[in-house]
Amino acid sequence: MAVDLEQYFINTLTPDLNVDLVASNSGYHEPMSMEWRQYLRELRDTPVYVYDNATSNLIHMFDSKTYLYKILNMVHRTLDKYLANGKPFLNRIIF
Repeated sequence: MAVDLEQYFINTLTPDLNVDLVASNSGYHEPMSMEWRQYLRELRDTPVYVYDNATSNLIHMFDSKTYLYKILNMVHRTLDKYLANGKPFLNRIIF
C-alpha cells in the first residue's frame, strides 16, 4: 500500500528532483562507479594547477579543488586564500 501511495504522489506531483520515477519497495540503489565519480568531479569543479615557486615547473594538475583539499588535508578557506592572492604556500608552492 505504501508503494502504491508513493507512486500516486510521484505521478501527481511530477517531481523534477533526482528521484526514481517508479516507486519500489527495494530501497536499494546501486553505488556510483568510480568512473562516474571522476566524470562528475571534472564536470562540477574547478581544476587547480600546482607550480613549484623555485623552478616555475608544473608539479601536478588536480581536477578539482575538493580533491586537492582532501589530498593536502587542507581547509578550503586556506586554499581559496592562496588562490585569490597568488602568494606561495609554504614559501614554495603556487596554486
